[in-house]
Amino acid sequence: MSKTKCTLTHVKKQRTVHQQAADSELTHVPRETVEKNHVPRETVQKIHVPRETVHKTHVPRETVQKTHVPRETVKKIGPYTSKQQILLVGEGDFSFSASLAVAFGCASNMIATSLNSQEFLKKHYSMFPQNKMALEVRGVIVFHGVNATNMINHLLGSLRFDRIIFNFPHAGCFGRTDHDIRKNRELIKSFLGCAKKMVNREGEIHITHKSNGFFRHWNIPELGLDQGLHLIREIEFIRSRYAGYHTKFGFGGDKDFDCNPSKTYMFGIHST
Repeated sequence: MSKTKCTLTHVKKQRTVHQQAADSELTHVPRETVEKNHVPRETVQKIHVPRETVHKTHVPRETVQKTHVPRETVKKIGPYTSKQQILLVGEGDFSFSASLAVAFGCASNMIATSLNSQEFLKKHYSMFPQNKMALEVRGVIVFHGVNATNMINHLLGSLRFDRIIFNFPHAGCFGRTDHDIRKNRELIKSFLGCAKKMVNREGEIHITHKSNGFFRHWNIPELGLDQGLHLIREIEFIRSRYAGYHTKFGFGGDKDFDCNPSKTYMFGIHST
């Protein structure tokens, strides 16, 4: 209630008290006088302050509610929000993390990392400097030289996250032999084993990868199960939903690779 309305209420209450006192004086007349100068009852009632007049000084409930400060707006892109603590590993030119950061506006909830050094990225990815700047001006922490299979031993290992994201992990074996498939599966299995120690109990570990041809032999859901994780769900990955995102090969080169069709596998920790 505003100061002005409080003052008005106080004045009205004082006025009511004085009027009641006046009523008392009017009605307190010697008996013999009353018989001669009787004040009609209806006259006394006319000076009462109507109840509805007092009620008008109340501040409506909806008026008070309008003064509440609204909650900070939560921004969303794909399955990710500005409210989540997010760790991205294995970034190429950092265009995916930049896409999230731009969507969030303020992205101090994110940490983005790469296995390759900053010098390597500058040499091979023309958009890397611009993407990194887009991250840092929005509050994102950037690390280089982070091995996703051993990050528990990095200073990041003491932190816990709501989402840990690894897009298109690849061990550098491009063949379709059993050896190549095994190497890529070992990479993903090691990442999951490390990530599960750094994700919050209600958090999720996301792996996005191609879902056609021999990539199906990687059997990513099975790898999660091997690490004691459960597959919450898998969804189609649509690159166009992430403005500015470009898929890059980890060995360098500015050419994008075709990531269609792909899926995002979302893993959680089994409850005990």
